Amino acid sequence: MGGFYELSPEEADALNANDGCEPLTFEKYKPHRKQGDEGATFRLYWDSQVSRCPPGHQSAEEQLGAQDAAKYAVYDAHALWNWLKAHERDPTNTFKVDREDWMLLREAFDATMAIPDFVQRLPHHSWPDFGPNTTWMRKAATTDYPDGTIGPTHCWSAYVDGSERFRTFTCMHKIKSASDGFYMEGPKGAERIVRVERNGSTSHCSGPSREERCYQIDRPDGGAAFFNVDEGVRTRRAKHKRRPFWSHENRGRLYKSTNRERTITKHFEGPKDHERLTKFESTDPSSRIFVSIHFTGKRGKERVTRVIRHQSQGGVSDTLYKKGPKGRECIWKRVIQNKWSIYYEGERHKEAVRKVVKHEGPCVVHCDGPRLGEGIVKCEVQNQQGFTRAVSMTARRSMIGSAWGAHSLVIPPPAQA
Repeated sequence: MGGFYELSPEEADALNANDGCEPLTFEKYKPHRKQGDEGATFRLYWDSQVSRCPPGHQSAEEQLGAQDAAKYAVYDAHALWNWLKAHERDPTNTFKVDREDWMLLREAFDATMAIPDFVQRLPHHSWPDFGPNTTWMRKAATTDYPDGTIGPTHCWSAYVDGSERFRTFTCMHKIKSASDGFYMEGPKGAERIVRVERNGSTSHCSGPSREERCYQIDRPDGGAAFFNVDEGVRTRRAKHKRRPFWSHENRGRLYKSTNRERTITKHFEGPKDHERLTKFESTDPSSRIFVSIHFTGKRGKERVTRVIRHQSQGGVSDTLYKKGPKGRECIWKRVIQNKWSIYYEGERHKEAVRKVVKHEGPCVVHCDGPRLGEGIVKCEVQNQQGFTRAVSMTARRSMIGSAWGAHSLVIPPPAQA
């Protein structure tokens, strides 16, 4: 973990040598600038190591060795904050900064600023702090090795007034944050896991002690997956697989996942470990267009059957109907506002208009020719008495425009054929 750091005259001279300067302000480093001074300097470590032991159990040799081996860069603290308040990585885009460093700069320069979502995904090199009544204990444990054997190891647990509040993974598991582990609530002897953190992912849990179920996982990219914990976690056809971490074995059935901005939502159906994608929803705030894509088929073989597009401005929408195997779905029909139906022929990306039906009128236009080169060959018009009159085109007429095409983004297309 870094922090505010006063440069000695020798350190400042070394950084300024060979036309060196502070990389954000391009000014020369000045010595003896402490927190609160203009030009205060701040160290960012890019090779921070997670301490192997919690507070009170670290040897002096380990503490000094970690600092001596670490590598760091020195920045103007205020200029660094102006960068980090909107970025999770250092100014050179080389590594993610520590959460503690980010919070320290916020406290110094803008303590009332709302904390962005990305801060929760930053690595945490300080062990969790549960207050002055915390007691850390080392516990013997076992771990599963890749070759299928089980070996002895250990983990650490934090107790507050006798109740366990935190437990690390075993020492054999590589972690990037000292806060990774199992967080618990409840009275002594009945503690239940409410949260599991590991390498930027957070699993949220519910249920009584030893029966906890994972109902949500927050991913490092800011997205989230949601699980139904009221249904069975296993089926007869689901094969048991050894999993290195608790959350997968105890999670519910996946039914929804979202991205960080919550502009994309995926819906799933089916038993656990066999969930299949059934719907994909996307919202574009800039264009105010909502898209809903519907799927059918077994897991891994889901194919698109329908695409619904709705534009909030004007309240217009259309629906594309598709057929064919996964990856080769072609559009065979397009319905616009329930007023127009357009039928197509051809493989994917080569769909050509074959018929346009105007439901109010009604009127039917028949076409032939390749995609984007279709021509009208016949028109059928129904009069007020219900009689239909067909008119064949002696000379082939071109279509009005590409807005009628299967892949047109115009909603709706021209009002007349």
